[in-house]
Amino acid sequence: MRALGLILLGVKVASAECQCPPFTPKELTEQATYVFNGEVWDVAIDGKTRQRVITFDVNDTFKGDPKPRIELKDEADGKECAIDFHEGESYLVYARWQWGATRTSRCWGTKRLQEAYGDAAALGPGDAAKAKYYDKLRILCLGRRDTACCLASLKAMRRGGYLPRPDGGCPEDMIPDQMRCGGSYVWCVPATAERQTR
Repeated sequence: MRALGLILLGVKVASAECQCPPFTPKELTEQATYVFNGEVWDVAIDGKTRQRVITFDVNDTFKGDPKPRIELKDEADGKECAIDFHEGESYLVYARWQWGATRTSRCWGTKRLQEAYGDAAALGPGDAAKAKYYDKLRILCLGRRDTACCLASLKAMRRGGYLPRPDGGCPEDMIPDQMRCGGSYVWCVPATAERQTR
């Protein structure tokens, strides 16, 4: 009888574990309104809904344009997939605008930053890293015969948030683009994007 109780207890524990659909970081990014990494500034309880409200200070952005300080609700609050957010800890956050509020969830990809290494390759550099990279590329444009074209191409890249084409060529589903003048950088854009070279 005791063995049966342990087996049933084991079944109950197993069913209570969080089971999320197996989405890739790219699929999670496509479904998200915002993707960013940030530090938890505050965890509070909403007086009306009794849901936890997690306030983040945004450090770097990978999709969308969230405010520097943003409040989110955990979609799974009170359930087995809820995230145990702690003040001062950093997270990679996938957030969606739903039902008049910005929400997040473990099953939408949100996790502690130290657990997010697998997402890094799919997300690429964030806005802060890109801004530093563009500044370096700008310096490389200066003092050249074709400076004007080089700077124009950098402006187009920055506007779209694109990066120069890697040595191995553009990734799958992307094509090269550049300005129609000598000295232009070449960068990769989605195959469906409007191009400078058209």
